[in-house]
Amino acid sequence: MIREFYPTISVASLQLHHHIVLFLPIESRLSQVYGAQCRPGIDIKAGREQQWSPCVRVLEGHTGECYSIAFSPDGEQLVSGSGDRTVRSWNVQTGALLQVMMGHNSLIHSVAFSPDGVLIASGSYNGEVRIWDAATALQVGMYTRHSNAIKHVAFSADGRYIASGDNHGHVHVWSTEAPHRPVKEFQVEWVRSLEWIGPTRLVAVSRKVTVCEVGSDFPIEEYDIGYIAAFTVATDGKIAVSSNRQGSFIIWDARKWTKQWMTRYSPPQKFTSLALSPDSSLLAASSAVSCGVWDVRTKKQIRQFTGHADNIRALQFSPDCSLLASASWDKTIRLWEIAVAESPRKDPFTTGVAASPLGTVFATRSSDGTIDVRAVESDQVAWTSRVSNESSQRMVMSPDDKFLAICTVEDSEVPIFDLWSGRLHTVLQSNARRGVRDVSFRSDSRQVALVQDWGEAELWDLDTRVRMWKSDLPCEDRTGNRVAFSPQHDLIAWSGRSQSGLVDAISGEYGITWDSVHKTPTNLKWSSDETRLLIGYEYGNVRLYDVASARSTGQAYLLFIYDAKHYKTSLSFFDGHRYILTDHGLICIPPQHRPPCATDARVLHCSETMPRLRDDGWIWLVGGEKGEQRVCWLPPAYRCARPRLNENIAISRSKVMLVTDTGHFISIDLKRWLENGDTGS
Repeated sequence: MIREFYPTISVASLQLHHHIVLFLPIESRLSQVYGAQCRPGIDIKAGREQQWSPCVRVLEGHTGECYSIAFSPDGEQLVSGSGDRTVRSWNVQTGALLQVMMGHNSLIHSVAFSPDGVLIASGSYNGEVRIWDAATALQVGMYTRHSNAIKHVAFSADGRYIASGDNHGHVHVWSTEAPHRPVKEFQVEWVRSLEWIGPTRLVAVSRKVTVCEVGSDFPIEEYDIGYIAAFTVATDGKIAVSSNRQGSFIIWDARKWTKQWMTRYSPPQKFTSLALSPDSSLLAASSAVSCGVWDVRTKKQIRQFTGHADNIRALQFSPDCSLLASASWDKTIRLWEIAVAESPRKDPFTTGVAASPLGTVFATRSSDGTIDVRAVESDQVAWTSRVSNESSQRMVMSPDDKFLAICTVEDSEVPIFDLWSGRLHTVLQSNARRGVRDVSFRSDSRQVALVQDWGEAELWDLDTRVRMWKSDLPCEDRTGNRVAFSPQHDLIAWSGRSQSGLVDAISGEYGITWDSVHKTPTNLKWSSDETRLLIGYEYGNVRLYDVASARSTGQAYLLFIYDAKHYKTSLSFFDGHRYILTDHGLICIPPQHRPPCATDARVLHCSETMPRLRDDGWIWLVGGEKGEQRVCWLPPAYRCARPRLNENIAISRSKVMLVTDTGHFISIDLKRWLENGDTGS
């Protein structure tokens, strides 16, 4: 339990008594003994775990994609390299962050521990390899003879040498005691993998397998083993494993490079990372967001692990073979216990959730295309329907809780349902070349605006079911990602990765366009008096524009920029337009930039509060006279790695509903906690 809930206990120890027992698996001994005595005021209405998950830790803290991981020789630490330009070391038992090594000015693609655990090597995209003291996190050396991005670094078995390979195929072998000049240099086509198979023998993998000897001026062996998608070699140098385009594993005798056996999979999978256990008995392979474990002797898969929200880039077994670590582009590292099997995912599984603007109902969608609409208070199903089962669907509800629209970038049709009866009101046949990216209803639900995947916009009248106009948005990247009707129904705002702008809602003619920040927009909000436009982008960039004089001047004025370095799931004006409400707290709008409709600064803060889930797993209560309050921490099994409001997370005034990265629907009711005024921390 300590290992699972360390992030909570280390910050708020009273959570152990208040809310941790609630998230223990139902069949666990601790839950059975203490569950009846726990009265936390928080209720899990749906999705409580039955058994312990094989994912025993999720290491969170990197702000960029994770590319590489390495266990220390004693298995007590794990080191990781990331796109955030840091190397981090972690306590494997607790998940605590031990050290942060900073100094690289480019993303770190490879990390390695020395055989004695004293040193850490890290290679970055600017061609540098830095050496760190594992105990103090101080830099003790640097190798700068590469002129291209480092792809791999590896220590020799005796720790005397480090091999480094770059993306132009230059392999350098150099001494840890003299990291200023190479001992040997070799040239291959490029470096897909670089591993030692002896004190002085090195295997470099590109299109071919090249075996190099430190004492030789040239590669001593070269083998063509076919297309190599991923590769790994055993620590004793006896066997190696490669995967090909067809998703097959091939086991090789690494001494003669002869094929021992091959296993084909149907349908074919693209395996991007491979790892052999230290005793060569287990093989791990990753494909997209999941990873599996195979018994090398029986050639059978024994485990399948899912939970990452983005592609897995690296795998490694712990020295005692009890854990498998996986590093992902979702910025996390997960530790999987090999002895624990994952419960099979039930089909169909949940793929999305959205709540109505008035907080009365919420909708879930499933992998088979089923849409369920439920009452927020009772969780009872109001109606069910079936639509196409594209994974990229978005569910958008009208501001007055009258209609539900479903759009996808894979289909040009947009079905619109009556939100209360489930009756199909109409199907909008857009002229989208690919699909519809976003939908925005007018406040009275009489019209709806669509923005398509190629930068085209349409306006439909829902009373007559007729298209009013179609307009080509002047965006260079041809991707309009978000659209929003203005409160007075006369303008439509749109925002894409490179540009944003306004369109006349009556004629469809675009009025003004301005450059964006080359990031994907996640939120688009108008002030109630239509003078300010708020745009939120992925990874925390928030921009406030003055659009009051847009019609007369043809310009929008950037007033305010806030960069929180956090992914924003929600964004809105708050407390009389004096603040911006986000899931990471309130952002105060400078008085000179507030819209004219903003309340007087002498008015007390409003008493309204809203729960928000932050990217560190904590649910906070934001707003109100007491300020921000911690509510509870959600274990990784109860949340999604990349929350997106009304896509995989929905929030009402007393409820948080999520879809996890493994397809489980979670509903957490905070009503009793709010009524009791509990703090639990």
